Amino acid sequence: MTSALILDFGYWILDSTNPYSGAFTFMSAKKSADRGSRKPGTGAGQAATAADEAQVLAHLEDYFAQYVTWVERNWSLLTDFIELDMQRLVGLVPVERWRRVLRDRGLLPKAWLVHHSCDDWAHFERIVEWSKVANGGSGHCGIEGKNLSKVGQIDYTRHARYAYEQGVCIHAFASTRAKFLSNAPLTSSDSSTWKQSSRYAVSQMYDPIHGGVISRRHREGGNVRGTGNVAVASRAWTKSLVCDATAEERIRATQGLEMESIRAFLRMERELTALWKDRGYDWDRVEEAVANEKARRP
Repeated sequence: MTSALILDFGYWILDSTNPYSGAFTFMSAKKSADRGSRKPGTGAGQAATAADEAQVLAHLEDYFAQYVTWVERNWSLLTDFIELDMQRLVGLVPVERWRRVLRDRGLLPKAWLVHHSCDDWAHFERIVEWSKVANGGSGHCGIEGKNLSKVGQIDYTRHARYAYEQGVCIHAFASTRAKFLSNAPLTSSDSSTWKQSSRYAVSQMYDPIHGGVISRRHREGGNVRGTGNVAVASRAWTKSLVCDATAEERIRATQGLEMESIRAFLRMERELTALWKDRGYDWDRVEEAVANEKARRP
């Protein structure tokens, strides 16, 4: 499925903190350690947290070195990649050191630097400057998404407007809710919501009334939700539950549901792009300018 999507859509952006990476594991372990060490009236929690952070940083240094080597080895296959944005875990000092390594190794042209709610405005200005194609950047930067827990609040409109004015695309992670995206003028966003169809046995379809993607759960023997292609995909998935279904039939049925989810999100994308263009944010123009600048690189 992943290979088919890369071939169909023509690009691949590598996320350094995806659920299958060591970085994500370290981040989850740190949250668990924090919860377990919060004991009022003792200093043991603080000591444990400091020790955990030192150990995590040591692991992340090794992970980063391997990550950079992997990016270099697969450079021609990558459209872009996400930096190791671990400032919420280990602070900004190591993250900015890793950015200098990316710069010195010539990797910034495809790197997306990421801003988090724990970072100040000056930090966002810095990563936008580093991200400009004219300065050797990728023309893209990232920002912590609305669906994630935050230390503080992010003024997404302010950040997006600044990036837009500077000619840099801005991407929000884990954020595909229509209500959020219709109020935040971002270039793009992502989440794994489209995978819910196969994970939780739901049909996903575009809601033309409210402008988002809605999920409808269905079970074996229950009513099939949706119409048209969604209904066909749902019936195929329900049929694949029977004991005599082959592995190929089940894979094909799962892919059918996922492709319908993707189509629903693509429609939402078109609607949101048109909405923000009407409001004065022509991100297609900015993306085209970035692509043209990158194409002129030696």
